Amino acid sequence: MSCLQLSLLAGESVNSGHAEVRLLSNLQSQQDETFYLGIEMAMDKGWHTYWQNPGDSGGAFDVIWESPEGFIIENVSWPTPELIPYPPLMTYGFEDYVLFLFKFLEQPIQILELLRQPLIF
Repeated sequence: MSCLQLSLLAGESVNSGHAEVRLLSNLQSQQDETFYLGIEMAMDKGWHTYWQNPGDSGGAFDVIWESPEGFIIENVSWPTPELIPYPPLMTYGFEDYVLFLFKFLEQPIQILELLRQPLIF
């Protein structure tokens, strides 16, 4: 399990020791009231992170956003997981690469510099 703090505007990846993690966005205009942020994870060979139901072991990927009051951030839009067998256990998650998407609602340019999030994976 790792905990990372990512800066939204840096656009650079952070190395967790076993993954390169960075934020991506589809924000096109300061007038956009809805946009998506993605947390991209490119993991080292043999490493993985877990799905919302991790199966027999592990803990689900989780993000706790810190944002201004009244700003709406929807829960993660879960990609389809892979089966990760560890006989006799079976887990569900993501190996190599995953992109977790979050929908943001409001006037984004007003809050971009204030967003921070610890990641647990």
